[in-house]
Amino acid sequence: MPKPTSTRIEGKPRLLSAVPILFVRNVEKAAAFYEEQLAFQVDFLHGNPPFYASVSRDHSCLHLRFVHEPNFSGEPSRVT
Repeated sequence: MPKPTSTRIEGKPRLLSAVPILFVRNVEKAAAFYEEQLAFQVDFLHGNPPFYASVSRDHSCLHLRFVHEPNFSGEPSRVT
């Protein structure tokens, strides 16, 4: 996937792309799902067994990261 170049609008930097990181329990199975069911391309699998991966389609890219369990508490924290 080609890397966008930096662009400025009215003197301010412009964000051209972002890559979300999705937390998954099985990186290899998640990458296979994106490839087989959603027509993404597997860019890389890192580790043995894989604990990090990248999949892409068109101009979109997702990273997949292994987690043992969700990193969320039962109660959302509130900022006051």
